[in-house]
Amino acid sequence: MGAVLSLRHRMDCGDWLALVGENWTTSDNIRDYVRELRCALGTAGPLLHMITSMERAAYAALPDMLTVYRGCSARHLTGASWSLEEDVARNFPKLNRYRVPDPVLVTVTVRKENVLAVKLDREEHEIITSQFDPASEFVPNIRAVRRPCCTGL
Repeated sequence: MGAVLSLRHRMDCGDWLALVGENWTTSDNIRDYVRELRCALGTAGPLLHMITSMERAAYAALPDMLTVYRGCSARHLTGASWSLEEDVARNFPKLNRYRVPDPVLVTVTVRKENVLAVKLDREEHEIITSQFDPASEFVPNIRAVRRPCCTGL
């Protein structure tokens, strides 16, 4: 994401947003750039250049208030990326690239107007929220994510 952000002032805004959208789901370091992204992306959604026509249709179908889920470390409850699917979010802290010692599932409600983009390319049903900290307005529900049991050892 750092490389994409470095191009912000060298590109047309719409082209840059399209680049952000194309690279969002493959950037595993979004958390490192939260301040810059908050400034660059603003707070009003949707950012149409960031999403495909299929993602635009998914955005249009969202209710005015929606429940989103984040599987993460108990030390990093906030962020821009959330999922519409509880099971998808629940699995994130178990993935090798995200494996954390203290996995939790955070559930909050956000306003559709604060959804910057919907990303469907990895079947994660990802919601990018402009609030970056949805818990700041709504009280989150935080539950521990169970680790899979090892049997036969």
